[in-house]
Amino acid sequence: MKVLLIGAGQIALGPSEPNYRKALTEHPHFSLAGIVEANPKRRGELDNAVATFQSLQEAYKTQAFEVAIVCTPDETHSDILRELLAYKPKAVIIEKPITLCAKETKKLLSSYKEKGILIIPNY
Repeated sequence: MKVLLIGAGQIALGPSEPNYRKALTEHPHFSLAGIVEANPKRRGELDNAVATFQSLQEAYKTQAFEVAIVCTPDETHSDILRELLAYKPKAVIIEKPITLCAKETKKLLSSYKEKGILIIPNY
C-alpha cells in the first residue's frame, strides 16, 4: 500500500524511534509515496529519496496513495481531515487528538464512516 505522510516532524521522520518513515520503509507491504510539509524550510531539509509536496492538493495531483498518516500540529487536524475526505483514501491514521473539539470530531467520524474510510487515531 502506498502511504502519504502529512507532516515532517519527529513522529513522522525521527530521529527518535519508532517513527513512521522507518516503519514504512522496513515493512514489506507498505511504501512511502511522499511527504507533505507546508514549511518550506523543513521541506528543504528532507532528503531527495522521497517525493515532497507543499500541500495535500499538490501531492494528490502527482502521487497516488491509499493511506494517509497525519502527523501535524493538533490545530491543523480538522482542516486536513476534511480535505482528505475528498481524496477518499482507504484509511487515515491520525496522531491524537483527532481534533480539538469533540463536536467536530464526532462530525468528522460520521463523515468518514459514511464514505467508508477507516480512520485510526494513534495514541
